[in-house]
Amino acid sequence: MAARGDSVFHTDDQEFDHNLPRRNRAARGWQIALQASTIVGILVLVALLLNILDGAFGFVALQNTVNPEDLVAAIQAEEMLAAPNTLASEDDEVLASGVAESPNAIGFFGYAYYQKHADELKTVAVEGVAPSAETVDSGQYGLSRPLYLYSTAEIMQEKPQVASFINFYLTYVNEEIVDVGYFPASTEALNASKQAWLDAMGQ
Repeated sequence: MAARGDSVFHTDDQEFDHNLPRRNRAARGWQIALQASTIVGILVLVALLLNILDGAFGFVALQNTVNPEDLVAAIQAEEMLAAPNTLASEDDEVLASGVAESPNAIGFFGYAYYQKHADELKTVAVEGVAPSAETVDSGQYGLSRPLYLYSTAEIMQEKPQVASFINFYLTYVNEEIVDVGYFPASTEALNASKQAWLDAMGQ
């Protein structure tokens, strides 16, 4: 018999003996579950620790002598050049003639060669912008590219003939360039180049 507050409970010894093993089994089951969950928790923490250590010390510094993007571009270019019905040449005249001979061909070459074969070729708009002096000058035509002459102040001062050639070029380029087949330089670009020449010559 056990007393609890104002109530009195009578415990049958036979019933107690009957329930005790069941309660022991239940307690043992909970104990096993607790131990299993503890083991699982420890394993998870160990795996997390190993992952953190691997992240902290497992990085390897790589230095590429060739830019991977350039390598991919080179492979793609090689595949394109090796494709059937493809004409590749460093001579723009060959490219222009090849495109002119095929009604479904498309090519990329200097504008001067288009003008030479203008009766056989037509220009292609890029994103809705056709090539012209205006769209090239404004930068709207995406496939245009400037023509550069490279030199330095030291070279032009040491070799007056180089300075004379560049000065002659900048003075008369737009008078001749249309006949050659290229678009003229803009006034702003030409004036900036002339000023750079003057600065390099100390004038």
